Amino acid sequence: MEPVTLFSGALRVLATLLAGSVTDFLQTSRQQLRTSQERFDLAVQGSNDGLWDWDISTGRTWWAPRVHGLLGYEAGEIEASQVSFQDLLPSADKARSLELLRAHLNGRARYDLEYRLRRKSGEYRWFSSRGQARWDAAGKPLRMAGSIRDITDRKKAEQALQDSEARLLLALEAL
Repeated sequence: MEPVTLFSGALRVLATLLAGSVTDFLQTSRQQLRTSQERFDLAVQGSNDGLWDWDISTGRTWWAPRVHGLLGYEAGEIEASQVSFQDLLPSADKARSLELLRAHLNGRARYDLEYRLRRKSGEYRWFSSRGQARWDAAGKPLRMAGSIRDITDRKKAEQALQDSEARLLLALEAL
């Protein structure tokens, strides 16, 4: 057997082995990706939170369908964007909300705040939002992701407690 034939035969065997390894690797990777996506989808569906993701460098924003639902919209009925979000903030909450966002992006302060948002119906509800940005080596913010949760019931309960305490204090003062 000539060395060239032996060499080309060995290459064919090696190529077959490599092709099988690559195929196995791709199948395993696809399965791991499916499992990871399924885990993510279940976690999102089981949560009361809506998730959002903002690519700061391009301005593109993604809202999970739950965010749209929390705001009273169907997916696609309102654009997922920073402009849309800011339009839903009442003027009384806008400056503070934007300042806390700037503090997180520029100074890496914690992003955890409560604010009201206007739903499709026109009703304002209270929300809690938390998020985390990623920065490049120069400290420029690149991306930010987080969650939003409706806390209106908690805010109403807090107000009812404050009202009750105020009435109790008035009653005690009257005695």
